[in-house]
Amino acid sequence: MITYQELYDRYTALTKDSSTANVALGKALVNEYNQAICGMREWDFLEKERTFPTIAETASYRLPADWGRLMDLWLVIGTQIYYPDEVFTQSYWRQLVSSSSSSDVVQKFILYSDHVSVFPTPVTADYLYHMLYRRIAKDMSNADYSTGNASVAQGGRAVTGVATVWTAAMAGRWISLGGLWYEITSVSSGTALIIEKPALSAVAGGTYKIGEASPIPGEFHDLLWKGPVADYFDFKGMKNPFRTQYEKRLGVDRYRNMESSLVYNYGSSKKSTSQVIRRRSAGRVVNPNFYPSGMA
Repeated sequence: MITYQELYDRYTALTKDSSTANVALGKALVNEYNQAICGMREWDFLEKERTFPTIAETASYRLPADWGRLMDLWLVIGTQIYYPDEVFTQSYWRQLVSSSSSSDVVQKFILYSDHVSVFPTPVTADYLYHMLYRRIAKDMSNADYSTGNASVAQGGRAVTGVATVWTAAMAGRWISLGGLWYEITSVSSGTALIIEKPALSAVAGGTYKIGEASPIPGEFHDLLWKGPVADYFDFKGMKNPFRTQYEKRLGVDRYRNMESSLVYNYGSSKKSTSQVIRRRSAGRVVNPNFYPSGMA
């Protein structure tokens, strides 16, 4: 993964122009390419699930700031899951809610502006709505942060800092711990934060880095500096290899090596029913229950 700061630092180094104007241009171009790539297809990597609790006697809820298109909505009450039907017209919705109705079992919902409204109005608080949606790419603006040290237990999600000044605004950014990147779910204090997935290995008072990153898969973050650098040299009228490299990595030229492109690897909207893609075996299948015998 390449953080936002690393992207514009690389742009500055490759263009050999560290002027304030060019650094600002590099930052703007990184965001423009990020928006353009994320908007070119309905990429699976833009899908995200969030939860929000019911509020008693409240029917309207604000959608996440990065909400782009709702894909599914369901309510979990104990062991029961309820899938409401979407209402598409305001006239039908007004007829539906013309008489007050309250129940924890949701039946209908409607989207308008940046809110989702449900029917009937919930009676009980703190049941969880789950929302699957395709997010939009927001502009990046924050430099990396690495002051102090951080610790996390193997399998843990709580990260503790020493001499750190973490802020609530860091939620949604990424933290590097032991060479692996984890998305930050929330920050409760200047020395405590929660990561989305359990840590694969323990880190005790180690160095770390918190950075802002594009939702594009990390192995293709090079697109976000190759495109801007190509723009810089194209504007100067100078020959450079970066435009060809960018197009090859993006996959817009089907006559080049597609296997290493973003479109080839993530462009299909069809999902595998299995997360494991096995190679064909060149040999015969051996029953694992046939254990070796006669061995000392």
